[in-house]
Amino acid sequence: MALRRRSLSTMQARPKRLIRFAAASVAGLLFLGGCGAGSKKSATTTSSTAVAAPESLPLSERVIRQGELPGFVPRRPVLVRSVAKWVGPATTLTRAEAAAWTARLRRDGFRLALRENLAPGTGSDRAALSWVVEFRSAIAAKSQVGTSVRLARILNEKPRYSYEAFKVNAIPGARGLHDTHPGGAGDNILFSDGRFLYLVGDGWAAAAKSPPTRTHLLAAAMRLYRRVHAGR
Repeated sequence: MALRRRSLSTMQARPKRLIRFAAASVAGLLFLGGCGAGSKKSATTTSSTAVAAPESLPLSERVIRQGELPGFVPRRPVLVRSVAKWVGPATTLTRAEAAAWTARLRRDGFRLALRENLAPGTGSDRAALSWVVEFRSAIAAKSQVGTSVRLARILNEKPRYSYEAFKVNAIPGARGLHDTHPGGAGDNILFSDGRFLYLVGDGWAAAAKSPPTRTHLLAAAMRLYRRVHAGR
């Protein structure tokens, strides 16, 4: 799958704009594109509070809550019911890349996704993102973590871009991804729990002063993991 490199939740050259994740949704990552942090709502958008996943916790409880990621304020989540709508925002992907991502998501039994953008408490040189995708099985969700990491490497193979992994010791099977590009940088944490794939990430412009700390992101991911794992 020849995908161009992109980061899961980093900022693009324009400070106010988060990189449009897809991914495989990061794609999970490749997703980098599909889960993008755009502010427009599609016709399939709906309140998440009335939509419950098969497990005891509704999807609305499977994204970051107010106060869990210092410096950011959650916006109203957007529910995505189809693979086409999830992949659709990935406008920077080629047709072949989008098709490959779509096929993988369908193969793994994509069911629902909930995307939550988080706005900075002050300023406009950073943003954050939290999303959850429900798949057919726990095996499928777990495989998407590895797929996302491989895609992140591929998408970042070009001049002036860099990618490196970082450890997320407290969450079983979690992967941390850091990338930099001409417009800025970002950190993202991916993990699965049961049939669900989760991502929590933040990004900032190259000129940002006092960028978000990885410590805060790790703590937020851990809070989310404890909540969703306990609710299984």
